[in-house]
Amino acid sequence: MIFTSSMIAAFLSSTLSIILILIWTLNPKWRSLHNYISINQIVMGSLHLIAITSNDILGAETIFDFEYIFILLNGYLYLAATCWSLCASLHAYLRLVLLYTGNISYGKRKATIFSIGTLVIVKCISDFIIPFIYHLKGFNELLGSRMMTIYVLTIVNLFLFVRIIISVMPWCKGQEVRKKGKRVSALVGVAVLCDIITSVNYLEMFIGVSDITNYLFEYRLVLIAIIVLFNRTSNDYWKALIKRRKRRKLTQASTF
Repeated sequence: MIFTSSMIAAFLSSTLSIILILIWTLNPKWRSLHNYISINQIVMGSLHLIAITSNDILGAETIFDFEYIFILLNGYLYLAATCWSLCASLHAYLRLVLLYTGNISYGKRKATIFSIGTLVIVKCISDFIIPFIYHLKGFNELLGSRMMTIYVLTIVNLFLFVRIIISVMPWCKGQEVRKKGKRVSALVGVAVLCDIITSVNYLEMFIGVSDITNYLFEYRLVLIAIIVLFNRTSNDYWKALIKRRKRRKLTQASTF
């Protein structure tokens, strides 16, 4: 079997998803709203990549019509990942544009309700309302309706990020080069977390998707996972873990 780029991306993303879930389970202090949204985003995106690779493997090697099933599954999983990306963008917009610094009560529940609620509403619009109004019956017609709803979500996601850039960039004026570099790198991190790579990838479909954006689309979840693993909350966790181990070694050495 030849391992394709999507298979490697699916394996890396799935492995990182397991690592993030383990850290979430073992460390209550790491369970912030930001990490909660990002982990759901990575897990749903990883399942989408797994479905794509499963379609490549099973679709051609079995007598059953797996292609249709996996197209529906891919659409559902990708839409779910897009909804979590939109939730991440709204959270970033709240923090960076509206400058909300307080704790959001029941934030994880609200994020879950928003993401799942958006998914249900979009599926109802694309699978029932639009086909009923325009009398769409064929598979290709229904697929076009579903893709249009995904385009709308990605455009909204991109719009929120543009609003973040417009709000954040003026802070860089009059600052030294080092601080400007930190602001720009922070915006790049926000762009990755908001899954802007997906928005750019879909916008490029109108002019032809390049190999670079397609490659970035497959490995974007790895970038998101790296940012989550080494953000401020994670860094504090790693530092505390290292200090704890050093203390244990000192206490064990003193007992002997």
